[in-house]
Amino acid sequence: MASLLGLVQRCSYEGQAAMALEGLATAAWERQGKPAVGAGRAGDGHLILQATGADTPWQLDWQPLLEAILTHLAEGRDPGAIALGFHSALAAALGELASALGARQLLLAGGCF
Repeated sequence: MASLLGLVQRCSYEGQAAMALEGLATAAWERQGKPAVGAGRAGDGHLILQATGADTPWQLDWQPLLEAILTHLAEGRDPGAIALGFHSALAAALGELASALGARQLLLAGGCF
């Protein structure tokens, strides 16, 4: 995502791209407080949660979100708003997963969270 938004094409240290993306999203949140993509219908850039069967893992369909992001970039939208929308979409998808599993609490750990 950081590469698509023109933030980092080569990392000098672990986490560099993620921190740049987070910083861009945070600045957009402070400016506008509302995501550009991520909340709403699939065409708006929503991550679609899918389970194909009881014994298969849940999966996120990233295509609608990626298509929305590429469209917004082509339209010249603010990269910060796009970064914020990306984070919003991921948070919403994790909330949907917790709800689908009947979980009352989530623990996100590791370098990605």
